[in-house]
Amino acid sequence: MHELPLVKRSQSANPKQVVSRARILNAFCALTRTRDIQSGVDLPIAAPERLPDQFSGVEFGAIPGLPPVDPGGTPPGADPIRLGAGSVASFSAMGTSSSGTVYIRGRRDAQYAVRIFGETGKTRIVKLERGTGQWRPL
Repeated sequence: MHELPLVKRSQSANPKQVVSRARILNAFCALTRTRDIQSGVDLPIAAPERLPDQFSGVEFGAIPGLPPVDPGGTPPGADPIRLGAGSVASFSAMGTSSSGTVYIRGRRDAQYAVRIFGETGKTRIVKLERGTGQWRPL
C-alpha cells in the first residue's frame, strides 16, 4: 500500500469550493483513479484540505480573459483546473505525476499558474504580470 497526495475537484458548481487536497491510501500501489476513490478501493487517510482554509484570500481560479501560459496554448477560461479528464493530480513515490496546470488567484487579483510535469513530477510556478500580460517564472 502507498500513501499518495492527491489534488481533486469536487462535484460542486461553486468555483470557490471545487478543489481540495487529500492523502489517499492506494491499495494496489498502482495508478490512483477517481473510480477507485469513489468505490472505496483507495481510501482517504486524512480529511481533505481546501486552499482558502490554509491561505486566506487565495483560491483556485482564473481572472476573466486570462492569456494562456504558453504562446499558442489554450487559456483556462472558467476552469482553473486543467488536469485532464479526471481533474485529478496524483503523485507517485517513483517521482512521476499527472500532468497539467492549476490556476491560483491571490490577493488583489494576483494570478499564478502551477505547471505539473508528469514524467518528473516537477512543478513550475509562473505569475502573470498585469501590466504586460506576460507570464514570468517565480
